[in-house]
Amino acid sequence: MKNKIKQFFVCLALLTCPLLCACSDSEEKVQVEVAFGELEGIDPSLLDESGEITGSFELESTGNWQLYSNKMWMTLSLAPDGGFYNDIQGGPGKYTVYVKVTGEARGFTESQAAVTLFAGEKSEVVVTVVRPALGYEFSVVDSNGEVLDSLSIGYGGTGWVGLSANFECSITAYPHWMKEPEVADGGYTLSVADEFVPMEQSGELQFGNADGSIVYSMPVEYAGMDPYALVIESDYTPWGWNVSLDGKSFAYETNSPSGEAVVTTVENELRFNVTCYNYDCRFVLLEEGNGKLSVSGKPWANVLPCDGTAGLVAVTVEPFEATSASKSRSGYIFAVPEAMYSEFESALKAGNGTDEFVDKYTSYVLLQLTQKDLHGSDGFTIIDSNGTSTESAKESEYYEWLCSEYTITDVTTCTLVPGESYTINTKLTSAEWAKNYGMTDLEGNNVRVSRWNFSIKQGDDGYYYINIKVPATLDETILLRLYTPQIINIKALVIRPQTK
Repeated sequence: MKNKIKQFFVCLALLTCPLLCACSDSEEKVQVEVAFGELEGIDPSLLDESGEITGSFELESTGNWQLYSNKMWMTLSLAPDGGFYNDIQGGPGKYTVYVKVTGEARGFTESQAAVTLFAGEKSEVVVTVVRPALGYEFSVVDSNGEVLDSLSIGYGGTGWVGLSANFECSITAYPHWMKEPEVADGGYTLSVADEFVPMEQSGELQFGNADGSIVYSMPVEYAGMDPYALVIESDYTPWGWNVSLDGKSFAYETNSPSGEAVVTTVENELRFNVTCYNYDCRFVLLEEGNGKLSVSGKPWANVLPCDGTAGLVAVTVEPFEATSASKSRSGYIFAVPEAMYSEFESALKAGNGTDEFVDKYTSYVLLQLTQKDLHGSDGFTIIDSNGTSTESAKESEYYEWLCSEYTITDVTTCTLVPGESYTINTKLTSAEWAKNYGMTDLEGNNVRVSRWNFSIKQGDDGYYYINIKVPATLDETILLRLYTPQIINIKALVIRPQTK
């Protein structure tokens, strides 16, 4: 945009002395002239690119004069690279006046600045510049900063968008099938409402400023769930749960922010949000035994829908009466979409091992359960050759060392007499576990088991018993550990020699 300079000429010969003259016979004539032509170089539309532009005009005077700009964003100078100010002045002579216009504090409405010339007692506006409104800049970006003109949300049901704009803006409207957008990571997390998760959806997101004068719309689509997909949401991890024999107390282990293990107990039931393609899932309890999984003959864990919320289910466990042959029971609850249940059932009948089966269907594991007496001791019972029970107890003295070295959590300690024979009840009913053992000193060095006259046999009560004879020359603490063939430690017995 080119801006014309207003030209005016003042002279004492005018009878009315209308402008920049001193009307007195005794005073010298004052004449100020602003050259004809355009204000060269001032094109406010260029501000979008440079942020600053400079122009000039010519001024000639026979007396003192002053120029004043009424806006901070338009300043004046008598040198092209000199200091620019809102007000400059001079005396008789010819001048080139430089005008600088900046984009400082530029708003979304048009603004105008004026330069006023003062000479004698008169004034006149000689330059006006109209600065156009700032253009609105807005875009929706993804997590990589790429501009989006539409948004697709995968079947997981969540997405994220960021807003890049030169004005305050937010999401002002969203489709009915979405939850209210949540502010996260400098943008918005978008989630599909639970009841709309299974099926394909489409709509629009709207963005705008606070007063609603600016509105931008963008298409958004949700692909819906794969028929084989499953979404499980809960406050709990599916692994490592223990429930008491009465079926009421659930204990689970999580990590605190410091990284330390924290055990929490939940009474009566655990709740999960489980969403299938068509909400038609099968909940299957598979019992674990002899390294394989099988359908429970009489299910002892129940999965029931909760009232009021689609997909919300509660898991409860029936009471369990331990026997000498069965001290605990464990298994997995799977949530299986109908679309792939036949495949799941065929894989189960194939008789794959527990680890292989769970690895294949990990995404469908709702919960891993072990039910036992949470308040009882799983340590060792030790009987001497006279049939007397020898005192033993769980201790924490060696806990840290044992856990870091062998990852053993069930540690029992006892004091035995060198040269004496003992029968140790492992409290284990699995030969696979009881018959895998080793002995070390506390430095981790292996100890010859043959010196202890080991023998193992299952008793009438279903437990496995270890018979040993303590070497007569024993003078150091020994660690007996039991483990699975996969070298997963089950228990440890710390044996201290009795000293006189």
